[in-house]
Amino acid sequence: MLETSIKCQKNIDFLNRFGYTNEMDLNQCLCHLSKRFQKICPHEIGVFLGYPIEDVITFVDCPSIKCKMIGYWKVYHDVENAKVIFNRYDLIKKKIRRLILKGYKPTQLILNV
Repeated sequence: MLETSIKCQKNIDFLNRFGYTNEMDLNQCLCHLSKRFQKICPHEIGVFLGYPIEDVITFVDCPSIKCKMIGYWKVYHDVENAKVIFNRYDLIKKKIRRLILKGYKPTQLILNV
């Protein structure tokens, strides 16, 4: 899913601005991201985390614009879709907490989420 996301044309066009190239595979992109983390927290990480590209671009290019909502990321565009995603993330967090309290190991959690 991550590879599909970073190869989406809108995303790769944005990532090109930060030294990523169309020829890079997923591993190379993650290595490049890791290197950029050594100096700063790179804003393009939003692409890797699955944030809507429109919100990532607005966050980077228009820092003075006020966002419409803040949750797991700053939302500038589709608030209703973001609410749905934020709610889904919250439900997954609750489920993970319950499983941890039941004694599940981290490697087991992947199979139960």
